[in-house]
Amino acid sequence: MSAVSWEDFARLAGAPVTMTLRGRVESSDGVTERMTFVPPDNWRIEDDRGRLRYLANDTGHYQWPEAGGDEPACFQPRRPGFWHSGGSISTDLVRPRELTDPRDDDFTRPAGPVEQVTVLGRPAWQVLLLPPPRKPQPVWQVLDVESGVILAYRSPDGVPLLAFTELVAGAPVPPETFTTR
Repeated sequence: MSAVSWEDFARLAGAPVTMTLRGRVESSDGVTERMTFVPPDNWRIEDDRGRLRYLANDTGHYQWPEAGGDEPACFQPRRPGFWHSGGSISTDLVRPRELTDPRDDDFTRPAGPVEQVTVLGRPAWQVLLLPPPRKPQPVWQVLDVESGVILAYRSPDGVPLLAFTELVAGAPVPPETFTTR
């Protein structure tokens, strides 16, 4: 294995994800989501009980109340160039992160070399990122080499803070996935 440069890592982290994604995402505060993503910005996010929470399609962005329900609590028309998260955690792993010319100092500088690892059976790169002065500790960012998606953010001791626990990249996604059914 040849060494991976910080520049290569930053380039992959800052590039838009161009593959379809289906997966399960968990956060350290107990939130679990099932997500489907089709580039450039179509989303379907359900909670761990299968209730639709967020949907982005060619019409716009729909968000459902946390308590569930059949009708969206919020709708915003599609705005080109505007990235909307719908209050979900999954988007934080798919949205590109600019590390070479960041808009802020939030975990954007490496503390050491990029490492080659395997996560969820997939080739990945990880690097420990230094914290900004207002945060107590560094964070590991783990990138999937094939898709460019962030597989995980982990604490310095490797505990997942936000991570995919399942991921399928590049599989076909039926168009009806992005309807409000």
